[in-house]
Amino acid sequence: MNVTTSLDLPRISASDARWHSELFGVSRRIPITIDGESFQLSFHQPYECRTNTTDIALVCGEITFAISFPTPHELSSCIRLLEDSDWSALPGALQLAALEAAFSDTLDTLGNHLGRSVRFEPLPSREQANFTCQFRMTIKATNWNQTVVAEVLTDDSGIDLLMHFVRKIPPVRNRDCADIVLPGFIEIGAITLPIADFRSLKPSDIILLDLPREPGFDAIVRFGLSISWHVTLDDGFVTFQKRVAADGVSQGAFAGPRIALTFQDGEVPVPLDELATIIPGMETPILPTDGILVRAQGQPFARGEIVPFKKQVGIRLRSIIPNHLIPR
Repeated sequence: MNVTTSLDLPRISASDARWHSELFGVSRRIPITIDGESFQLSFHQPYECRTNTTDIALVCGEITFAISFPTPHELSSCIRLLEDSDWSALPGALQLAALEAAFSDTLDTLGNHLGRSVRFEPLPSREQANFTCQFRMTIKATNWNQTVVAEVLTDDSGIDLLMHFVRKIPPVRNRDCADIVLPGFIEIGAITLPIADFRSLKPSDIILLDLPREPGFDAIVRFGLSISWHVTLDDGFVTFQKRVAADGVSQGAFAGPRIALTFQDGEVPVPLDELATIIPGMETPILPTDGILVRAQGQPFARGEIVPFKKQVGIRLRSIIPNHLIPR
């Protein structure tokens, strides 16, 4: 049986201080070809992060498929993780092994590019109408507790990369400070990276980015907690969408460069400044080490409230610095 597939995975990011995330993002479609017949498989994907003193494991959650065949040439799937679903019957002719092989081959390719362990685990069916699959991907953390997780697809035109920088942020308490620390994430998409640069990229490397100045904003930027982006091959420019969410908001403050956001009726204008003006010459890289610092208007947000936002910003890739050269 000839099985080929390409993955268009949802962008997913760590969420709260307990390192357990609900789903943030939308469905994505996976083209699958089985014995010459092409199908589309769409799904949602949550995940969970766990950390200890030595490593960080990313568990790309459970993916539950509801599959039907309206025609012999169409594979349709609707994944519902956050609401009830009307599951279609799973045809006996569909071979789970074929789908497992498709995912496994792609993930093996992914692991070969990044030099890390990738494991695919099919889970037993909960009922006849659906089945569940699980991805597990692990990278050894560096001595400053950074881990890089990526899904990669390679073809003749280039490489698509979805990467997550994750670090646990301990809460910092300061009763005299009105700022709010969000144990949340920033989501970045659609970065452009030359293929030659990508092929030299290792999980321990850091990508430095130039951010353009945005008039009217009043603070500087430091990436925090989780950064994810989707790489496409273009001219070196990128556009990215950012989103902040919090579960367990606490008061506190960070030293050094930080993100300060102002909430207005649920919308968040993002204060940006050029990183080169924050850190002259970019000699000290912006590391995903600090959380997201938010200066709220009026009362702090209630504990557990999730505050999303999106904004389009253009940035240019500055450089890639090997991990061992990062100043300590």
